Amino acid sequence: MQPAGQCDTAKLWQAYHAGRSVAVRNCLIEHYLPLARMHAGRIARRLPPRIVYAEVLSAGCDGLIQAVETFDPAGPQIGADSNDSAKNPIS
Repeated sequence: MQPAGQCDTAKLWQAYHAGRSVAVRNCLIEHYLPLARMHAGRIARRLPPRIVYAEVLSAGCDGLIQAVETFDPAGPQIGADSNDSAKNPIS
């Protein structure tokens, strides 16, 4: 498996939907993790100081895992609706 930044996401999605491999799922999650970090940072800045970035990121990662596991290749692409999927558990 290639490093997350060098993954061919189309092939990874095909492989994941063919066999639901945990290793392939994890590579997909690593690929989209910067997006979850970006959203977590934006949200954390607007929250009270008692809510730390790590908590927001954790919720975002939970949302990312759920988004990858439930992604329907016949529906919209993950990049198009990832804002909703990643933010939903956070908001």
